[in-house]
Amino acid sequence: LDLIGTPVISSADTPFAKFIKKLDAFDWVRTGHRMYQPNAEGVCPYCQRPLTDKIKEQIEQCFDETYQEQISVLNRFKIEFEAKKNAIESTISANSGSEFQSDRVKALQSKCDTLIEKMKNCLSALETKIKEPARIVDFELPNALIEEINGLCAEINKEIQQHNDLVAVNDKKKCQEAFWKYIAFKISSLIAAYQKGESTFKKQIKEIDAKIKAEEDKYKAAEAKIRALNTTTSNTDDAKDN
Repeated sequence: LDLIGTPVISSADTPFAKFIKKLDAFDWVRTGHRMYQPNAEGVCPYCQRPLTDKIKEQIEQCFDETYQEQISVLNRFKIEFEAKKNAIESTISANSGSEFQSDRVKALQSKCDTLIEKMKNCLSALETKIKEPARIVDFELPNALIEEINGLCAEINKEIQQHNDLVAVNDKKKCQEAFWKYIAFKISSLIAAYQKGESTFKKQIKEIDAKIKAEEDKYKAAEAKIRALNTTTSNTDDAKDN
């Protein structure tokens, strides 16, 4: 990050390097040498004079090992930063379709949109810095915003857990109700058969009881008739004796 906020210039101490440094023309010379010189057919891309090996050497000496390493650091940082931005953007996109909604979720979405915009601005600043290393660019990581987002995520996750716990309890009750309904459905035919059989048995028992009662009534009537006959016979015998 220190490199972004400071001019990246050569530390070479050659007369030509000092001259370029005095003119503050490192980016101008670097651009011409890197982008235009290979196709300039042996002439300077700016003044169109012959580009001798000595001049090429002086130019290359301007961009010494320290300078090249600093440029490499900037390039690596840009690649890592862009990868993190893309990862964050993918995560935000994946979570944007969540069915769980609350005021915090809406606030989170707004802050995430702001974060992506800030990261894009940072990436643009990095690209400018790499293109013009001697230039100081405005670059500020949105650390405070990231902390706010992390805090909101923690609160939302807590809300989601509470919601899931409540759903789990309700689902358990629904599961129990569904289980007993299923059992009732599976044994409904057995219950119906039992109830039908019980009704038949009761009817048969009632019919048997009626027959038994009828036979008992016949038996009682026969006994009464026998007793009546015995009484008549006894009276006849007594009359004979007299």
